[in-house]
Amino acid sequence: MDVTRTLLGTYLFQDLNAAQVDAIAARASVKHFARGDHVFRDGDPANEIYILASGQIREYTVDQYGNEYVSELFSPGAVIGEPGAFSRERTRVVNEVVIARSEVIRIPRDDLLQFVIAHPPALVRLLEGLASEARVAIRDVASLQHEDVRARVVRRLVVLAQTHGLKDESGAIQIDLRFTQSELASMVGCTRENVNRVIATLCDEQLVQVDGRRMLVIDLSRLQRDRTEQGDGMLLRRNRRIDSS
Repeated sequence: MDVTRTLLGTYLFQDLNAAQVDAIAARASVKHFARGDHVFRDGDPANEIYILASGQIREYTVDQYGNEYVSELFSPGAVIGEPGAFSRERTRVVNEVVIARSEVIRIPRDDLLQFVIAHPPALVRLLEGLASEARVAIRDVASLQHEDVRARVVRRLVVLAQTHGLKDESGAIQIDLRFTQSELASMVGCTRENVNRVIATLCDEQLVQVDGRRMLVIDLSRLQRDRTEQGDGMLLRRNRRIDSS
């Protein structure tokens, strides 16, 4: 793996050049995870960040009754773990489990801190990412209180299409993730049955198409007009590979 090139393809290092990023790449290590492995768990020390180079990772929490809630799905190019690494407590409050064999770059927190202080563009990106994380969390809480199920499902599908989408010749967007409707329900805070009904309606309206565990967004612009939330740009860059060619 070309670690420098992979780092340049993330939101955090996108404003730098290869010569600059070589310095932090030299401090990084590469780890391999099999399906079902945890990168970290709730309560673990948060002494590093991770960049997903290949594979897929699910972020989730578990409530006091053992119910699992999916908060994010990560694909290659995602930066994972900044909030914990830069919190005062320096502990994890979420779980990250591998759902497709993954290759991950690990950067120690103290090395990253020294690097971004010496490279202000990366420091600004880090601050933007942390602020975005907080803002989106607030919006998510508000959506659970004020949005109906359809609005929540549509909003999540728009984000998934923008962060994980591959456009085909027709202009339709294949969400390049494997996820169940139960996982989608967990992400939007409702039951699988309600999500199934919404997805069926979206299929009838020719907005999306379902193929097993894959989803095709047929008309993203129409889906976006159905969406109520705005301002997710920085979050999208945190969880998306950036073309560094």
